[in-house]
Amino acid sequence: MHTHGFCRIRLVSAACLVIALLLTGTYSCAENADTLYPIRVDDLWGYMNRAGTVVIEPQFASAEGFRGGYAVVGLISDDPELESEYCGIIDRTGRWALEPGHLGIESRDEMDRFIGGRDEGIYIIRGDDGCGFFDIPSGFFSDLVFDDVESDPDGQVDAKLVCVQRDFRKGFARRDNGEIAVPCLYDSEYIYAFEGEYCAVMPYDTDIADDWRLIDREGKEIPMPEGCHATANASEGLVPVWNAESDLCGYADTAGNMAIEPQYQWAYPFREGRACVTLTSWQDAVITPENEIVAVLSDSVNRTGSSDAYSRGQLQLAHYSDGLEYIAFLDAYGREVFRLDVENLISAGDYFGNGTAFYQTGKSTRYGDVEDSRYGLFNEQGEILTGPVFEMSEEDLCRMFSEGCFAVTDADTGCKGFIDARGQWVIAPEWDEAEDFYGGLAPVERDGRLAYIDHDGKLVWEEK
Repeated sequence: MHTHGFCRIRLVSAACLVIALLLTGTYSCAENADTLYPIRVDDLWGYMNRAGTVVIEPQFASAEGFRGGYAVVGLISDDPELESEYCGIIDRTGRWALEPGHLGIESRDEMDRFIGGRDEGIYIIRGDDGCGFFDIPSGFFSDLVFDDVESDPDGQVDAKLVCVQRDFRKGFARRDNGEIAVPCLYDSEYIYAFEGEYCAVMPYDTDIADDWRLIDREGKEIPMPEGCHATANASEGLVPVWNAESDLCGYADTAGNMAIEPQYQWAYPFREGRACVTLTSWQDAVITPENEIVAVLSDSVNRTGSSDAYSRGQLQLAHYSDGLEYIAFLDAYGREVFRLDVENLISAGDYFGNGTAFYQTGKSTRYGDVEDSRYGLFNEQGEILTGPVFEMSEEDLCRMFSEGCFAVTDADTGCKGFIDARGQWVIAPEWDEAEDFYGGLAPVERDGRLAYIDHDGKLVWEEK
């Protein structure tokens, strides 16, 4: 369990630790004007509205922020034979949407991302007798009828289906009623996620190495061309495949026909009409869906600080001499748009929705760690917006700007404040803890006391 953050639930069960919920979001305050916020009064938790008025009286042992119309709260158990805390889910009136019990309720994944999104996602419920999910948009609870429930590697959950496990096999259930949509037939060692209408899966107990298949949303298998196996999900109508006989990669279409014959050492999914491939000469290249090579790259695609795919029309290319010298950003034809040339550059992140991203500086150690790590902000035009003046965690790098602000740590003082999309402080770094704005307010902490501030930095509520 992550230890940072301050407005978190402290629930422990025999099955698991509850993943703590940090109060972040990516929606406008106008859309969330009726948001309720956890407050602590005399060690009991309740909820206030945006004006700072108490709406649900403090009465809980612990409380998380609302996700849509629901929030997780904990109660002290009167039964000494059980764990010290129970938890359940309440609605905005304070009524139980999920009766409290000896449960582990996960709100976030290991990178502190809301599972499936704040208001569109799910809670994963774990008990002694099994696992289930609570769907936030519909309020449906599946009961503890599965062996496991999971999100994809990016903390996302499909809008209609959730990956579930029974008898050491995985499939998919409908989020709104729990019915099995794709039977649990697939290897439980892998994480599966739909991309569009298709999902790549590995059959259970297969005798064939790397025998990845493609299925649709009804569980129908789409056979790959003879001798070929999928290596990723279908993207933009094409599936990267590997041919076992030639040990080369190409692309199939979503009907199972060969679209680009196996001819590459490796082939990555298409994004924005382009795909990265590795030629038999071991050079990286960029191709179109028609298999036209539009660029042969002199340097390596940067697969450490970013993905191997185009993002907002650009691709990262890392240039190494004695260490990483710079990262070039290429257009759809492999032409350099700009290069990020910063002293002691380590990596550059993918763009946020507003076209900015963080870059990292520091000194790489012989063990692969980074010393003196700091972060700065740049934009998709190549403008360095700030020097490396921030401290960031892995979890921070998974977050997005929220309501035009981003909670970040000043590297010199260790205090937290808020920057805008230009990297300028809009709320000075003077807090011990700070989380992103949601519904017009942000939770902050100083000297162990919880508080909420508005976009002007004005206190709306403060713990006594």
